[in-house]
Amino acid sequence: MPTLTSFPAERLSTARSAWAIVAATVGLGLGLVATTVLGAGVVESPLVIVPVALVTAFAAYTAPRASIFARREALELRIDDAGVWLGPRALLSNGDVTQGFVMPMPGERSWMVRLERLGLHGDQRLVVQQAEQGRAILEALGLGVDRRTASFRGLARFHALPPLARGLALAVPPVLQAALLLLMQQAETAAQLRAAKMAELVFLPLAIIFYLVVAATRTRIEVGSDGVLVRWLGRDRFYRRADIARVRAVDGLILTGVALELSDGRTVSLPVGTRRLDGGLSRELAARVEDARSHAARERTHGGQDALHRGGRPVAAWLTALRNVGAGANADMRTPTISLDNLAAVLLDPASPPMTRAAAAVAAVAADPLEGRARIRVAQASCANDKLKRALGAIVRIDSDDERIARALVTLDTSHA
Repeated sequence: MPTLTSFPAERLSTARSAWAIVAATVGLGLGLVATTVLGAGVVESPLVIVPVALVTAFAAYTAPRASIFARREALELRIDDAGVWLGPRALLSNGDVTQGFVMPMPGERSWMVRLERLGLHGDQRLVVQQAEQGRAILEALGLGVDRRTASFRGLARFHALPPLARGLALAVPPVLQAALLLLMQQAETAAQLRAAKMAELVFLPLAIIFYLVVAATRTRIEVGSDGVLVRWLGRDRFYRRADIARVRAVDGLILTGVALELSDGRTVSLPVGTRRLDGGLSRELAARVEDARSHAARERTHGGQDALHRGGRPVAAWLTALRNVGAGANADMRTPTISLDNLAAVLLDPASPPMTRAAAAVAAVAADPLEGRARIRVAQASCANDKLKRALGAIVRIDSDDERIARALVTLDTSHA
């Protein structure tokens, strides 16, 4: 197998191990059972074990994340058609990895490549000298920004509020609880006391739900070649790549995250962790968005795009015209044909409007059903726009009819994404 490229790299081994986490958790559970059974006379209430268990479980999870035992092993990295090789051994194949990231190493001039692996295997970390080398590794594994979206789990959107607003919101439940206790103390009759206690019984579960839902529900962040999708509590917000003027990592006093500076002057805050437990996530997210912006900045012009526009035609007539464009039927001065390569270029170009990309997908299936669907799957995997992803999913399905495709296109058209 011919080598496409090779360069020196370092494999970074850390103490993080999913098996260590599992072993610590199992050992913790057995220890709690033994404490409960054997120490019945020592522990007066089993509730005392709860905070101990929570603290120990938290420590068991976070301790292996530290890299105080990190080791670096210098090896020659090779990339060929079979995969990525470190020395004589295959590093990983694209079926072993879910996603990958390239980010600058803090305090160094080198770059780290982190590959998330399936199952309980620990992440694979590599150190390379240039960002282009890291991107080449991701491309070889099918994880490039133009091939697959990257998923992140951020903190609740609640944490993106200004500190004063966040503090006032968190102060509401304790203030109401104090008010209820004051009412109980000042109750003059048994009926008033019962009413105050009933209000407290109702309020406490609601306060717990408030904290869990508003302050603890994680945010899902999808970064694709076309933009950034932020999903929280069932609500989606998509920020187009063309609208993101700048991205920067934010290292606050307590929280870390990423700030998206939009072209209209607004700034979108995406908190992802705390200073002690960030683990480089904010730098990974910022680097991924910047890679998507840099990749998509090379906007291309594609001939024949006018033939893909709907104009004022009904959807059914538009679908027929798109299939004629792809198949070359009735090609003349007024109805040009577009090659599959040009259709794929429009389909895979994040700078093209979503409706134009979906129209190119319809024409690509007509041009070559097998290869056209393969190109659509690549575009779908790298797309963060959820409505466009659904439209491409409807087009790529073999059993899709015109009614299903039309519904997806109408939804995409009305979203103005």
